[in-house]
Amino acid sequence: MTSIPPSPEHPQGDEELKELPEGQFDIDLNPGISSDEDDESIDNNKSGDISQANDEAHVNNEYETDNFDVGDVPTITSSFDEEYDNVKVELDSHQPISLSQQSKFVNYIDEELLKLQRKFVKTQSGEIRFNLNQLINELDQNLKLIWRSISIASHNNIEYFIKILNDMEDYFEFYPQFTSDSGIFKTIQFIDVRIALLHDKKLLQPTQFVRILSIISRLRMMVISKIYRNDDVTIEIEISKIFEGILDRS
Repeated sequence: MTSIPPSPEHPQGDEELKELPEGQFDIDLNPGISSDEDDESIDNNKSGDISQANDEAHVNNEYETDNFDVGDVPTITSSFDEEYDNVKVELDSHQPISLSQQSKFVNYIDEELLKLQRKFVKTQSGEIRFNLNQLINELDQNLKLIWRSISIASHNNIEYFIKILNDMEDYFEFYPQFTSDSGIFKTIQFIDVRIALLHDKKLLQPTQFVRILSIISRLRMMVISKIYRNDDVTIEIEISKIFEGILDRS
């Protein structure tokens, strides 16, 4: 398994940390998550390689959509181009975060990802039940915060996308089957569109992109092997779109 990359560097100890400036820190560091929440609450809620990635992106196979009119079929996610245009506007509007904001953000997001990992480990051991929908929901909250912390002038937090992709390998391997209501397709497109844009903006280092390609080639095949189809044309369309933006740039 690919080793988990380190968190972005924290400010040095001799650097001053100030209070967040009013009206400048557009990241909600507590998006509906109670600081008093512990893992027991979940127990109570029962409800490799680049060439392979290139081949998967372009070979006509059973997951291609050439045999039917996709315009007549409802889809779960928007088209890549439509989402890309929206996200491009978002990134252009993001303001760089200050040193003190970055320090607080790193502390917060590290703790949130650690909390999620602890819930997953307890689920693996059978201590609690933490279903795939719950996991995806928490991942989405963290991904949205990470995205809002990234700007053209301040993009150190891109490394968190790679960390989450690494974590998703463990998560997706554990759960036996995925369904369309799990939110997996939307979460994958969220990451796909943003990494594609960051690549186009030359904000990704070449080594980062190589690591991402390696991870998503495995994730793509994992989702394809576990998704519940039931001869659903909509699902076949969504499968054909998995990480399409990143693969097109490989």
